[in-house]
Amino acid sequence: MRRPATLLAVVAYALVVGLFLASPGCGGEKPRPSQANENDKKGNTAGDPREVPKDKPSVTPASPPRKVDLDSGAGKEAVAFLKTLGEGAAKADKLSAGFVRMIGLPAELPTDKSRGFSANAAESWMKQVGGGATFGLPSGFAGADAAVLWGGFQGPGRVGNYSLRMINEGGAWKVDYLALTSATFATPAASGGGPEGEYQSFAARAVGGLLCDKSAMPKDDRALALAAGLAPALRAKLAEPFGSDKEHGLDYNRGKLLLEAEKIGGGAESYSVAQQGDTPEFRLEVTKAGGAKSSFGLTLSKGTTPGQWLVTSITPQ
Repeated sequence: MRRPATLLAVVAYALVVGLFLASPGCGGEKPRPSQANENDKKGNTAGDPREVPKDKPSVTPASPPRKVDLDSGAGKEAVAFLKTLGEGAAKADKLSAGFVRMIGLPAELPTDKSRGFSANAAESWMKQVGGGATFGLPSGFAGADAAVLWGGFQGPGRVGNYSLRMINEGGAWKVDYLALTSATFATPAASGGGPEGEYQSFAARAVGGLLCDKSAMPKDDRALALAAGLAPALRAKLAEPFGSDKEHGLDYNRGKLLLEAEKIGGGAESYSVAQQGDTPEFRLEVTKAGGAKSSFGLTLSKGTTPGQWLVTSITPQ
């Protein structure tokens, strides 16, 4: 009979196919790579931009700020602020949360003490500092979150330069620092480079100007601005507060701070700052009437807001 022979042929064919499929590389379970191969694959994909772990996103290095544009962004907001400042109409809501806490003092009412500053005191400070003055258009540098600007001003019985820092806070540009000085800035503050170089030079120049100021700012207002440019530890070291100072939100004494400033920049006609290498250290040179000079080292540290650098030490050289 032919049927058994046909059945035997089918069975034989099935066995041959099964053996073929079970052989390596031809179906079934693929051979497992050696541990060395596994490590090679890991090493090869580590530098592949497509293999960036989800919990470790790539980081783009920060870019240095560029020359400010006065027709948009921080530059435009700075020009508008300076106009209202000269008109004596600047409002506290144009100040950053950090700066309003430094100049909105003393805090005397219970509600002011609870939040750490007085909006009325901040607006009074701005009116006394800028009211009646004409501020020239600024120049400077602006980044994505911070801008540093300088310019000249003049008012009744006073003339000099201003330093202004703006930060992007909550999607709006706010004033994070403001200082005026009657001392002439002798040479440009050369930046040591890097994304923070211009911000560091700004801090050294602004504080140096306040130390040397004679008539640009009322004394108490000058003390508040100077304190805002110093690290808390240095404020406490130079001008340890009395109990009454602490009661009104001050962590330093204004009178003591002004006395220390007088020791450094009293009688100054001009000053200059020069960065020492690429570190946040500067040499402040003070020139007094008659040409006498004195030098001080300023060391800076990063603050808590974008572009903010604070002076942590002032040492005679």
